[in-house]
Amino acid sequence: MRKVYSHLLVILGLSLGSGCAQNTAYRRSAVVPTPIGEPLASPMKKDWQFSGGISVTDTLTDEVGTDGDPAMHAAQLMFHGIARRAISKYFNIGAQAFWSNRAFSQKTTVGTLDVPDDNVWGAGLNAALQIPIAQSGWTFGTALAGTIVIAPWAVWQLQDDTTTPATYSLNDSGHDGLLLYRLSISMNYDFSEAFAMFGGLSLQNSASNIGFGNAPQDGSTLTFTRHGVVPFIGVNYHFIPERFAQLQYYVPLGYPQFGGLYENAFGGFSLNIGAEI
Repeated sequence: MRKVYSHLLVILGLSLGSGCAQNTAYRRSAVVPTPIGEPLASPMKKDWQFSGGISVTDTLTDEVGTDGDPAMHAAQLMFHGIARRAISKYFNIGAQAFWSNRAFSQKTTVGTLDVPDDNVWGAGLNAALQIPIAQSGWTFGTALAGTIVIAPWAVWQLQDDTTTPATYSLNDSGHDGLLLYRLSISMNYDFSEAFAMFGGLSLQNSASNIGFGNAPQDGSTLTFTRHGVVPFIGVNYHFIPERFAQLQYYVPLGYPQFGGLYENAFGGFSLNIGAEI
């Protein structure tokens, strides 16, 4: 991840480094979350479950920024918290939250400018259904989670393109509240009371943005309309009956703004530590 340097809120010059960026009239930037795996894939063993952890997702930077390209700070490291309550033997509901910072992000495009607020966070609700398949040790699961994301954004306007690098000034900034959701199906196999393995697919939306543009537009161009699929596989281990650790690997597919399908991003890992009571 790249070290973030202090930003200027009035006038900012961009060093183009090894890549290049078109000097469009406007550059719109934002700090956004990246797709994750499915932390709700394993069945609960008790009435309540509380967990917290991190996800680390690889993203790529487009070395040539042109008109229409996104200009986002993609959160590579995110911190998560989840609470779940069993309503019945097979069904549970809960809530989740996450937080990240621009310091833990990577630019999606060379020439992406800063934002006045570096924090992106969200909170929402989840539900999961897990159905055992006879006495085989297998469990079929489906999960749905919706999170309202508070994402900071900024609009920068070109002031002087005769300099190297070109000079931009801050024109507008704010926060958008957008819905991020995922719908997942999974299979879980219990090798023992302590150890289980799971895998599945998750349909998720993600952030999109008109980062480089010449047409004036009021406010943000940030949307969560890009959709993709995230295959995931992981293990769940109860190191004591009421404590567990969950580790999973996932690969976001169909998210070209983050270097997804047919790109070179290797995916991501998540680790959650939790307790059941």
